[in-house]
Amino acid sequence: HFSEWAVFANNATATGTLGSGVSVAANTETTINYGGFDLVVHTTTASTVTLSSYASVVTTMPSGYSALGFSAQAGFTLAIDGGGALIKAELTTPPLTASAAALITGSVSAGCLQYDAQAEAYNKIDIESYTVGTKTIVVKLPQAGTYLFAAVSANAQIPTFYNKTRATSSTTASLSFPGGFVLDVSTSSANTVTVNRASVSAHTDPSGKHNLGAYFSINQGTTQSVTATLKFTYSAGMSSSVASSLRFAYWDSGTSAWVFPSTGGSVDTSTRVVSQTTTHFSEWAVFGDGDDGMQESNVALNPASPSKCYAVDYDHTVGVMNCELTKVDGGANLRMYLLKGTSCPDANNFQMKTDLVTDNGQSRTICVTGDTTPEVGDGRYMIAVFAEGLSGAGSQTRFSLEVSNDFVCNASPARVAWSAAVAVVVLAASYIMA
Repeated sequence: HFSEWAVFANNATATGTLGSGVSVAANTETTINYGGFDLVVHTTTASTVTLSSYASVVTTMPSGYSALGFSAQAGFTLAIDGGGALIKAELTTPPLTASAAALITGSVSAGCLQYDAQAEAYNKIDIESYTVGTKTIVVKLPQAGTYLFAAVSANAQIPTFYNKTRATSSTTASLSFPGGFVLDVSTSSANTVTVNRASVSAHTDPSGKHNLGAYFSINQGTTQSVTATLKFTYSAGMSSSVASSLRFAYWDSGTSAWVFPSTGGSVDTSTRVVSQTTTHFSEWAVFGDGDDGMQESNVALNPASPSKCYAVDYDHTVGVMNCELTKVDGGANLRMYLLKGTSCPDANNFQMKTDLVTDNGQSRTICVTGDTTPEVGDGRYMIAVFAEGLSGAGSQTRFSLEVSNDFVCNASPARVAWSAAVAVVVLAASYIMA
C-alpha cells in the first residue's frame, strides 16, 4: 500500500582520539565521543572519519572577527575517507576558554569559519547554538575541511567562498569574497544569491578598454527585485591614470554588448575600490582605459595556484616588447614563458622563456623584437609565470611583472605609447572553492 514512508538511519556510538581515524558504518548516525565533546556523523557508505586539532590561526581573520580558542586548539579539521556522501557532521565543541567566552557579549556572537589554507580565505558557517553555561558551540559542518571559531561583531561582513549559495532578505547583507570582491545585497523577500568568479569571459571586451581579470556571474535563486552594490579592490601597482578610469560593466544578452551604467559608478583611489550600484544581476566585470603598459605587483603563487597566465592584446606601433619578471620573496624559483596566440604557455608549449629567477629581487626579461620568434607585432601574446619548488601547504612565492613597449630591449625610460588589454588567467584556479 502507499502512504507516508521514510528511511531512518541506525544509531551507533564510538570513542575517538583526535588525529586518529574512526570507522563508521553506512547509513548509520554515529556519535563519536572525544573525551568531553562529540561529533555526530552520517555517511552513505562505510567510511573512516578523522577529526584533528587545528593548533592556531595562521591567516588573519576578516574584519569584525576575533579568533576563539579552546584549551588545546583553535579549531578542527574533518577528513572523511570512503567515497560516499556526507549526510550529517554535527560538532559539539569542547568548552571555550574563559577569556574566549568573555568576548561573546552584547552584540558580539559566536561564529564558525570554514578555512581554505591554500587560498588563505574564509567562509562563514551558521552555527546551531552557543550555550553560555557550558561555553560550547554546536555547528553542522557542511563538508570535510578546516573549521575555526570566532567572536563575530554585529555588522561584520560575511566572508564567502565563490560558488556558495547565501541566503538574502530585505535586510542588506554584505558578502565578502576572496580576491577583493564585495557584494552588498538585499532582496524583496527571502531568496538566495550565488557568485562565481572567472578570469576570462566568453564575450569580447569593450573597444578601447582592458579588463582586470575580474568577471563575476551573480545569480539569484528566484528572480525578484534586488538592490545591490558591487565593490572591487584593485591592485596597488596600477597606475593612477588607469585606476581613475575603472568602472563596472554588465553583459547585456539582448544587445550582445557590455553596458557601462550611466549612474551609480565610482572609484575611490585612496582605498583602491571601484563600486557600482545595480538593481539586476548578470555577468559583471571591471574595465579600465588603455594604458602604456601592464604592471602586476606582489602576485602570490602557492600550491593551490602555482602559476598565472596573462593575455596581452598588443597594439604595436614601433619598438620592442619587454616583459620583465622580478621575484619579490619566497622559497620557490620562478620562470616566465611566452607564446603568441590564445593558449597559455607552459614548459611543453612556448616560444620564448627566461632562465630561472632564484633570488629575491632578481629580474629576468623576455624581449620580443622583429628578429625573434614570435616577432613583435599586433595581436595577442600569452605570458605565464610558474613557481618551481613550492615547499607545501601554506608556502608562497611572490613576483612582480611589467610588460612595456620600448624603443630597445631592456630600456626603461624611453617608452612608446601602446594599448594593452590584460586578462589574468589562473591556471590552478584558486577562486572557485568547493
